[in-house]
Amino acid sequence: MTYDHTRTFPVHGNHPKEKNFQPLSWPPNKEPRSIVTYEKLAHAVQVYPRPKGGAAHFFNPLPRLIMLLRAIPEDVPVMVPSHQASDEMIDYLVTIGLIKERSRVIPWKGLEGITYYAKTLYYVGELGNGPGTMGKWDSLKVEHCSWALALPRTELQAVLTSTFVQQSDRLRVMVVHRSDATQQRRMASNHDELMAKLKLALPNCTVDVFIGKDYDLAQTIARFNEADVVIATHGAALSFIPFIRPGRAVIEIGYQKFGPGRGMPFPLSFYYAVAVSVGVKYYFSMGDGAYIGQTKLDVDDVVQLATWAVGNMTIWPMGSTSETTDLDTHVLGA
Repeated sequence: MTYDHTRTFPVHGNHPKEKNFQPLSWPPNKEPRSIVTYEKLAHAVQVYPRPKGGAAHFFNPLPRLIMLLRAIPEDVPVMVPSHQASDEMIDYLVTIGLIKERSRVIPWKGLEGITYYAKTLYYVGELGNGPGTMGKWDSLKVEHCSWALALPRTELQAVLTSTFVQQSDRLRVMVVHRSDATQQRRMASNHDELMAKLKLALPNCTVDVFIGKDYDLAQTIARFNEADVVIATHGAALSFIPFIRPGRAVIEIGYQKFGPGRGMPFPLSFYYAVAVSVGVKYYFSMGDGAYIGQTKLDVDDVVQLATWAVGNMTIWPMGSTSETTDLDTHVLGA
C-alpha cells in the first residue's frame, strides 16, 4: 500500500467504480514495527507482487518498472518484489545496462512488518485527481486491469527487443507447448497434430516449439524476439508478448468451459489488449477445454490463422535490428 499523510493509494493503478479501492483515510489500525527511511525512493510493487505457480502477474505490469528506470534520476533506489522471475529480470536489466548497479535495487520480500518512508516517492500508475478526471480518482473508466492498454508497454518492448539482430532468412513460427504447466492446465492435447500440419502448410518457415521450463529469462526473451508468429493457449507465456517485435503476430487459443472444477471464464480482452498496445497483430482461435484441464485445439483453424499471419508479413533483412528496420515498410497489409 502506498500512502501519504492523508491518503492511501492502491498499487493496482486503477479500479473504476469500486468505492473500496478509492484513496482511504489515514492512519491505519496498527503502528508499523519497523520504519526504513530514504530521502528518495521509487517502487514497482504491484498486484500479486510475489506470484505463486507462475510469473505472469509480474511480467504483465513490468512496463511500470521500465518506465521508472528510464524516467527517474539514476541515484534513486528502486524497490522491486523479490522472487525468481523478478531477480532474473533485474539481472537482465543490469546486463543490458538499464540498471548500472544492482545495489540500486531494494528487494521487497513481502509483509515483513516494515514501513518504507521517503521524502520523495516515485511510482507509476494511472490514478489522477484534477481537471482531466473531473475531480475524481478514476482516470480510466473502461479499464479494470493493471496490464491493460494504459501501461507504457512500448517502453518495455523497446528495451527488451533492443539487442535483437535478424539472423535467419526464414520466417519463424513458434508454438508454446504447456507440457510444463501445473497439472498440464491448458496444454494442447493434440499438440503433435498441430506441429505436423503447420510444417506441411508452411514449408518455407521454421516451425519450432517453446517449453518454458527449458529456458532462463534471457533465453526466453531471445526466443520471443526472433519469433515472427507465436502460437499459444491462454497462459503465462502470453505475458511475453511485449518481447515480440512490432509488426509480428500472435495467435491465442482460448477455451469455452468454466465453472466449478473448471476455473474462470476465458478473459478474451487480457492479451488482446497487450498485443494491440505493442503493435503485434492478434489472431484468435477457440479450443475445446477449460482453464483447468487440457485443451483440444481446432488444428485446421489454427493452421489457417498461421497461414494468414505469415502471408501478411515479410521477413526483416539479414542483420537488421529494431533500431534500423522501418517497421511500416516491413509489415504488409492492415
